[in-house]
Amino acid sequence: MCDTPTVADTAPSAHAEPLGSDATQRLVDALVAITSPLDLDTILARIVEGAMTMTGARYGALGVYDGTRLERFLPHGLTEDEIARIDHWPHGEGLLGLVMDEARPVRADDIARDPRAAGLPAGHPPMTTFLGVPITVRDTVYGNLYLTDKAGGAPFGAEDESVVVAFASAAGATIENARLHHRAREAAVADDRERIARDLHDVVVQRLFAAGLGLMSVVPRLSDDVRAVVEATVTDLDETISEIRTTISDLRSNPSKDALPSPSASRTSPRPRAASWASRPG
Repeated sequence: MCDTPTVADTAPSAHAEPLGSDATQRLVDALVAITSPLDLDTILARIVEGAMTMTGARYGALGVYDGTRLERFLPHGLTEDEIARIDHWPHGEGLLGLVMDEARPVRADDIARDPRAAGLPAGHPPMTTFLGVPITVRDTVYGNLYLTDKAGGAPFGAEDESVVVAFASAAGATIENARLHHRAREAAVADDRERIARDLHDVVVQRLFAAGLGLMSVVPRLSDDVRAVVEATVTDLDETISEIRTTISDLRSNPSKDALPSPSASRTSPRPRAASWASRPG
């Protein structure tokens, strides 16, 4: 089954009201950005800004969760001084928790007086009206997109909700797309590691072993001085093969590592003697 989100997966629900032409264009821009080379945070920031512009919200934010942990948080509308005074970002409780737990849009006309609210973090500027929408793909909640303080002090309405649901759908597709690409890259890295391990064993180790055998075959015909140099070289080759075999083992047993182990870190046994060349390569 294909994991790529479809239009049906990310489209607003049937009860959402039709979008105006401006909102539709901004939503189209957000969807086009999904396939652009821009980084994830830049695309998500555009989505938040588009939702704020179309609803007249003073503040907006998008939170992405990995389980219960806040993975990303992109606030908009706050000044640098306001951000510096905030004790911590929201933990996903109260109204935000309701959005996540029930996976549905939530509106509030007065955050401070709403019994569902958990209050704002210390140092957070006061906010009044609220509209929060879950970011979902195929019934999986990735986070939330929420806005506060609609222009003129009016509460957010059904049309605002329709717009934000659409932008949240675009955000869900963006996040899912980024995660699918990440998993694809990890799979490619794992495939590369296996290929590198196979090439190291089938090509590099075998050739080094053959070279060592060739050198050892002429040792009996050499003078003592030359024999000592050749045997030392063969011993170095033997140690190199041992290190490569350790690297091959690490490549195959630790697919999540980002870098190959260094030869010095791979060394786990004493320096082998030249006589070990009598054994078959493994």
